[in-house]
Formats: sequence, C-alpha cells, structure tokens
Amino acid sequence: MTTYPLGNQYSAVSYDVGAAYISASTPLADACYRWLSYLSQSPSLFDTMPARRSQITNPDFVASQPPDAVSYYTRVDALLADPNTITIPASGRALESPDGFLMQFWLGRAFDRYVLEDADLEAELVEAEGIVRAYQECAAGLPPIDPSHF
Repeated sequence: MTTYPLGNQYSAVSYDVGAAYISASTPLADACYRWLSYLSQSPSLFDTMPARRSQITNPDFVASQPPDAVSYYTRVDALLADPNTITIPASGRALESPDGFLMQFWLGRAFDRYVLEDADLEAELVEAEGIVRAYQECAAGLPPIDPSHF
C-alpha cells in the first residue's frame, strides 16, 4: 500500500467507501442498527481501513493488522484531514459508467508509471487526458445502451 506522491501545495488521495443500509420497511430496525454499530466498532473484523478514525489506534485493531497497514491508514487519515488534499474517485465509483472506468484506468496508469517507472508525471497526465478525451469524443456519437438487447 502506498499513497500518491505528496505535492508542495496539494496532495491527492483515492479511496472507496463500503456501506451497509437498513431497509425502511424492516420491523427490526433497532437490531439492525445495533449490528451495524457493532461492526463499525470492530475494525479487526475487516482487512480495510476502519470507518471510524478513532479505531485506527484501537489496540485490538492495531494487533489484528500488519504494522505497515496501520502506518498507511494513519497517513491516509492525515491526508483526508488536510484541506489541501484532492480526492480522486476510487474504482468503485468510477465503474458506474464506462467513462468513469476509463478515466480511472488511465489516471491510475499515469500514477503507476510516475511512481514505479520514474516517468514524468505531467507528461503522463497529459497523455491520459488525451486518451480519455478521444474516447469521449468517439463515444459521444454512439446511441444509448438498450438493456433489452442483453
């Protein structure tokens, strides 16, 4: 796990959020709420960053995670609290449309090349933008998807 490179003025972070919901029609809303509250206070049940920031330092959570994961979650928490942090949609939200998926893919590729291959970040971002814009121009002329054809 790693964060994006930190900037002089701005930094970026990308994350996705898992969620649970209680149906408005359930006769057991109180029991559902207690269950979800229990889950949110039991971060050691999951191998992800806790939903509650206060749980990052919970001794049970810290003991259940590799030290590098706890360190990473602490850094992400600090980035999220910084008003100069720009959030980039994670793939879960980006998958809502082909455009979103492709933008996330090409943006991720640019960051990967910058971090892993020491590529020029500005050049990679310009290339990603060009590819996405070309796709959007091409796809703009397509008819809407008709789900009845599937």
